[in-house]
Amino acid sequence: MTKPLALWCHARARSTAMGRMMFERGDHQVFDEPFARTYYFSDQRISPRRTDVSPDPGLRFDHILRQVLDAAADKPVFVKDHAYHVVRHVTPAFLALFRNSFLIRDPNEALPSLFARMPDMSDEETGYAALVTMVEAVERTGERPVVIDAADIVARPQETVSAWCAAVGLRHRPDALSWQPGIPDAFGANWWGDPSWHRHLSASTGFSENRQRDYPSPDDHPRLRRACENCLPHYHKLRRMRLRIAGDARDSIAQMPVAET
Repeated sequence: MTKPLALWCHARARSTAMGRMMFERGDHQVFDEPFARTYYFSDQRISPRRTDVSPDPGLRFDHILRQVLDAAADKPVFVKDHAYHVVRHVTPAFLALFRNSFLIRDPNEALPSLFARMPDMSDEETGYAALVTMVEAVERTGERPVVIDAADIVARPQETVSAWCAAVGLRHRPDALSWQPGIPDAFGANWWGDPSWHRHLSASTGFSENRQRDYPSPDDHPRLRRACENCLPHYHKLRRMRLRIAGDARDSIAQMPVAET
């Protein structure tokens, strides 16, 4: 069995576009935030956000993890999920089950998008603190964390995705960087049941900047402004660790053997 390839992130980090790219490759089964179901909907749930839904013991953490690992026994698996969904379960043994990587985005861009859909977002749901905790846990295992920045993906998708593939032991597929508009049924429905979460992605044909910004401004919402200010130090810490693109003299790309996937 090939270890599932995981991309841990915070909300609105362009992670679903990475999942769409992995679906386009056709060589991985894509799991889109499977552990959110534990966090919000199981009888082990942490969040009180969806108390209108009866807790489901079938969505416990161990059950979801087993589904992912069982799928990986049949076909390579890609998981993208938010760090805060799993951070309470992060141990060296858990991390060892995955090929771990991390995705970040400037909170001044990510959090207004989250706030537009979740104006009562909790501090934990912003996601940056949990992501730092996971990255530090990977460091303690002796591994160099693989971190990429959404800004780099948009600015130089070919080079950035290629660097990420090299770092996680994946063969780069340039043809997967573009796709037809829409989200395929096989990609999986948004667990929140709200198509607006994927509105921009469903209209996209690749990695690109959304230039039609209709999000709240931190200047107009003190709660959003405080959230951005609180998350910026976490973001800057992780950004200093991000993979550099070939030709960037400030750092070198971490190289690992390319896996046959």
